[in-house]
Amino acid sequence: LRIGLIYQTLINKFTQLGFTSPEETAEMLLQSRHSFWYRTLSSSARSRVDEIMASVFCALTELNNKDITLSRVLKLFEAISGRSVYFALMYEHPQVLKQLIELISASQWITDTLAQQPILLDELIDQRTLFDPLDPEALKQDLDSRFQAVTAQDVEQQIEVLHQFNETHSLRVAATDILGKRPLMKVSDYLTALAEIVLDKVFRLAWNELQQRHGRPTLKSGMQNTGFAVIAYGKLGGLELSYTSDLDLVFLHAGEEEGMTDGELTIDNHLFYSRLARRMLHFLQIRTLSGVLYEVDLRLRPQGNSGFLVSSLEAFKLYQREDAWTWEHQALVRARPVVGDPAVCEWFQSLRAEILCLPRDPAQVATDVVNMRQKMRENLETHRDWEVKHGVGGLVDIEFIVQFLVLAHASDHTELVQFSDNVRILEMAQRVNLLSAEEATFLRDTYLLMRRQLHRSALGVAADASEQKILQESRSRVEKIWHNLLIFVDSTIQ
Repeated sequence: LRIGLIYQTLINKFTQLGFTSPEETAEMLLQSRHSFWYRTLSSSARSRVDEIMASVFCALTELNNKDITLSRVLKLFEAISGRSVYFALMYEHPQVLKQLIELISASQWITDTLAQQPILLDELIDQRTLFDPLDPEALKQDLDSRFQAVTAQDVEQQIEVLHQFNETHSLRVAATDILGKRPLMKVSDYLTALAEIVLDKVFRLAWNELQQRHGRPTLKSGMQNTGFAVIAYGKLGGLELSYTSDLDLVFLHAGEEEGMTDGELTIDNHLFYSRLARRMLHFLQIRTLSGVLYEVDLRLRPQGNSGFLVSSLEAFKLYQREDAWTWEHQALVRARPVVGDPAVCEWFQSLRAEILCLPRDPAQVATDVVNMRQKMRENLETHRDWEVKHGVGGLVDIEFIVQFLVLAHASDHTELVQFSDNVRILEMAQRVNLLSAEEATFLRDTYLLMRRQLHRSALGVAADASEQKILQESRSRVEKIWHNLLIFVDSTIQ
């Protein structure tokens, strides 16, 4: 009877407060009060939680998604229940609790991240570090300092440090993103720099481990460094990384074809570089309690999944010149070296420019690009963001427009291959009169708006209704530009 009265009282209270589902919310709160995690708290911790919950309900009155936010708060409290110090943190720092509620109200991603790694709650204490993420050089120094206490033999701890580093700084930039304190392109720049720093550290860890065991590989004439480079394609290559992006990578090496390493346990060069790449992938993709550092997609290497994991420079050059399909040259538009031997990186940049600037028949390029776009639509599974990304007039259509402009016109306008990101390529296309100022501005703004929506979707942030309407109208305009640029070139394309 008493529980029934409490239940009804809670329903009445939640109704007054404007909860969408008062009955479900009342049941959820009562279940939490009788849950194992709450009952096993010390009496002092329970008292703190009760007082914190009073503050939570005060904060909820100012939110539209009260039910969802309360559910996320209770999920987080259950996750941290074994660490009462975090309840003390919220109790003693009301601004931390206020900030926490604002963030998890906006983002399911932040809720899940904090629930998996409660230690990240410490990041909410210092507003200066939370809203002023480090620059790339400071990020490198932070990662290096975290590794000072880790031995070279303790691989498990190395992986743990990499995860903590990545999650800490991803949380920082997500907070600035959600609360509108950092624009989209700055967010992507930060996430891109973070991934590059992790890749560089993983490369150095793997290189040192293999070098100690096998010595250094013998390099081609003129090469004096590691003879290895990581080439980023896709979002990483285009400086457009999001919170859940895969890394599209290709590995290159400049080792002598018949050469061997110079250590006591000698192996041939290609095997050395293959083991190096596999070791890097192990660091990046090994699954821990907090997931993987990054999912890696290697399908853009020569011959795709059936090709060698690491390509020699000669093999890569020959493939790009003689065997690559148009869609593989499209992918080169957003490719750039991110880690490794400067000489190999420079070699790649030179080859990329050569391939992209080859004279091509615009009509044939248009045919290939349109056909590839259609194949993608037919073979991709639909998902929550499918329409924004893959629908007619969506984000990928804008990317294909950019790639068409580069492949069809870079032989006459080499400026188009200077950058690997779509925004600056659009600016270059306007500069050389391939697009009008109005078209270039429209495509850039629409592209950024679509990326912003996909970023927020990755964070579990609800879509903005006004932005949805703008995007729907913009997609029709993108479709017209697509038709004018590609279909007009070749009237046989349907």
